[in-house]
Amino acid sequence: MDSLFLRDSITISLMTASPTIIEQGKSWYWKAHDYAASLAATYEMSLHQVAGIIASLSPGCKWSKNQRDAETVCYAAYYGKDMPTGINTYRPQLRKAWAIAHTVANAYAYERMLGGDSSSPKTRAFYWNIVSPGLSGDVTIDRWVCRKIVGKDDVTFKQYGELAQAFRDVAGVFGYRPHEAQAIVWLQAKGE
Repeated sequence: MDSLFLRDSITISLMTASPTIIEQGKSWYWKAHDYAASLAATYEMSLHQVAGIIASLSPGCKWSKNQRDAETVCYAAYYGKDMPTGINTYRPQLRKAWAIAHTVANAYAYERMLGGDSSSPKTRAFYWNIVSPGLSGDVTIDRWVCRKIVGKDDVTFKQYGELAQAFRDVAGVFGYRPHEAQAIVWLQAKGE
């Protein structure tokens, strides 16, 4: 992909975002972090565990459903229930979430359970953006962001890296963290 095209597309999106979308985008991951922290406290899990559960359940899932499904998994694990059914995600992703709910480990172990850096860059980035929105340099690129910036639903692993770098480059110009710029574009793409 042409890096100049990517940077220009992101710049245009950020420049045309409404003040409301900008504020919502800048706070989006902080709110997700607070939600994960609340579930962690309620179900006596670590923030890293809950962020891993949320991230693993996220592919192809609306945020409101992702939240409900994450709470369903946390509840079932906490109360010793069977792996829940009716979760709106791919079956391997549910198995990852269930494994994370039953594993006490460090942050990097959960990252590996999500697929590490190479097989699941979106879920890995989503995990880190939820865990530490004040420090993360990761960019969560989903189908909405792809549609808005490159005009198609997905990108290759290499293209994901190029797109993430373009977000990092442009975010710095605007004074945003990379995930804030991504969240602004994501909200625009979804029409929220």
